[in-house]
Amino acid sequence: MKDKELDKSLIGPDPVASPTLGGREQSDILLQLRWPSELSPCENGKARKRRKRSLVHDLFKEFNANSTLHGLKYFTENDISLIERLFWIVTFVLSLGLCCSLIYNVWMKWQESPVIVSFSEKMIPVWQVPFPAFTICPRTKTQNFVYNFTENYHKFRNGSLDKR
Repeated sequence: MKDKELDKSLIGPDPVASPTLGGREQSDILLQLRWPSELSPCENGKARKRRKRSLVHDLFKEFNANSTLHGLKYFTENDISLIERLFWIVTFVLSLGLCCSLIYNVWMKWQESPVIVSFSEKMIPVWQVPFPAFTICPRTKTQNFVYNFTENYHKFRNGSLDKR
């Protein structure tokens, strides 16, 4: 008896005091809070399965409607066509598959060669840190037959470059 009183206190506000809750009828919310194990014993097996399936479907719709995962709410939205729904399902499944593939690749890379980045505890002045080398590549393309820099560089190093 105490459990039943506790369950009723978890249901929420009194239906008489508040006929709607968030735009939904109070009776809909009360039906959703009734778990399959609490079905009346007079319901037969098919009705029990149908009620259980309906409860799972309602919970799935509610989860999708309030989920922050992009595209998930379109799985069960009533106002979209079948093509749009299939598009969102396929897009979500492909994205999920790609994410799993990338995670697997990173995991395998870690298994093959684990790298741990750590910082030195020894303090050194910033002017003693070696500056990394870098190259600036011009955006304009040069034609190799007009001026071959590599060939002239080797001639210069060998001392055979004509000085004009």
